[in-house]
Amino acid sequence: MAATAHAASFNLTLTPHFDGRTRMAFTAVGSTEGLGAGSDLTWANLIGGDPFDDALQFFRVDFDPIQTFSGISLIGLTLDSDGDIPGGQDDLTLRFDGLVSSDDNLTTGEAIRLLDLDFALLTPGEYTRVTSAGELSLSILASPVPLPASAHLLLGGLALVAGAVRHRRVGGGTDRTGR
Repeated sequence: MAATAHAASFNLTLTPHFDGRTRMAFTAVGSTEGLGAGSDLTWANLIGGDPFDDALQFFRVDFDPIQTFSGISLIGLTLDSDGDIPGGQDDLTLRFDGLVSSDDNLTTGEAIRLLDLDFALLTPGEYTRVTSAGELSLSILASPVPLPASAHLLLGGLALVAGAVRHRRVGGGTDRTGR
């Protein structure tokens, strides 16, 4: 009996970069449930509001490829603001370099990319949508993602160890004769 593939889940986190552009963290797991094949996966009418400024109608942003387990690579996004259309909500498309079908494993490790996208054109918040392409989770954070507390403790501990080693080498410790 063949194992069934897990439904795809795509997670994008967008944060500001120090130069005003946008930093994207991306992960994916699973396969789409759609029967057809195409090189774009689109989530229309994102739930949670409108993440994109009206200026971002059909805005394409390309980046260095992010390879999936199936060998297909994510190469860009298309952001589509519905502007002032009554009842309209913004859309997001993931663009791949090849056809994506239901048997493709779209799993990736976490990938970080810097986007040529002015972060000021994004509205912070949490946006989601589930379709046959899978579940999309888009987080737009107003500030960069902080390091976990354990990272600060690790860096502090390494600094203490380096200081102790330096102290011993400079003459703070005893010599080889025990004096």
